[in-house]
Amino acid sequence: FPIVEPDYGHTKLRLSEQGLEAIRRIENPIAIVGVIGPYRSGKSFLLNQLLSLSCDKGFGVGHMRDTKTKGIWIWGKPVEMDVDGTKVSVLYLDTEGFESVGKSNVYDDRIFALATVLSSVLIYNLPETV
Repeated sequence: FPIVEPDYGHTKLRLSEQGLEAIRRIENPIAIVGVIGPYRSGKSFLLNQLLSLSCDKGFGVGHMRDTKTKGIWIWGKPVEMDVDGTKVSVLYLDTEGFESVGKSNVYDDRIFALATVLSSVLIYNLPETV
């Protein structure tokens, strides 16, 4: 579900009330694993791997040059984990890729800033091999 959505021209972001309400219903402490990076770099695919989901059951994965993820999305079902005796709900956050066609650098900066603030762990995914 989306938690942050872009306007039509990808110049502004707005909070999704539906997404915020879903998060409010979580009673456990929350940890968020976020993935950011350039568009078409495999962010959604990586998150599906972390969730042990196939691409047709997890985050949408596109095969064209257009971005599939718009704004910031969270996987709908938290993964429950025990951390030092405390039950924690882990959420997985997918972001719209940087440097896609028709967007400004300011828009990318906002996505980056929000993902950084929201995430307990932030993964910067790059398509190149090291």
